[in-house]
Amino acid sequence: MYTKKAFEKDFDNGNGGFQVGFPGAGVVHDFNWKQLANNPSAIMFFGPPLNMSRSYDLIFKNIETLNSLHQRFVLYYNHFEGDVEACLCLYNSYLAKRMAILESDAKKKEASHKQYDGSIFTSDRAVQFCQPFDDYGALQIESVLTTCQNHSHSILCTPDMKEFIKEAPAIFGDMWTLFCELRGINETHTCHHHLAESKTNEVFF
Repeated sequence: MYTKKAFEKDFDNGNGGFQVGFPGAGVVHDFNWKQLANNPSAIMFFGPPLNMSRSYDLIFKNIETLNSLHQRFVLYYNHFEGDVEACLCLYNSYLAKRMAILESDAKKKEASHKQYDGSIFTSDRAVQFCQPFDDYGALQIESVLTTCQNHSHSILCTPDMKEFIKEAPAIFGDMWTLFCELRGINETHTCHHHLAESKTNEVFF
């Protein structure tokens, strides 16, 4: 029987300890009592030392995606379940890494997305582009009153706007491209030309 006196002697000499092996691994590792006492935050057997809490940050060190992070967390949690302090320390490290990943993703998205505001419509090119459009609209509205144009007909028809629509990409640049992408317009898909043309008209109007 392994007595307390024998344990104290082995601890002082750095000789006594135990072995750990895993089925199918074919590897057995020896641990001695003194080694465990001197490395309490690195070797996870008997919990953290009494004067500190263990950090599990290194468990998640090289994780880069939320999916991988969650899988790693569940894997370790299943082993720690039942130890409240160990589970809380593991969960704290998990949350810290999760926040780091989310912040990193947010910064990448912020760097890759351009910001647009109303100033794009007040540039000289945009004003010059819109002026004929405004004049044409005013003329058509005036004709409703002066020539008794049928009110059931559109005063601005798509065929009348073809030249404006063709010129719009050069005027609005990246914003036009963004709107087209949001509407699912792909210039390489020529087999659906009529659908793409209809969506392009929607983007313009």
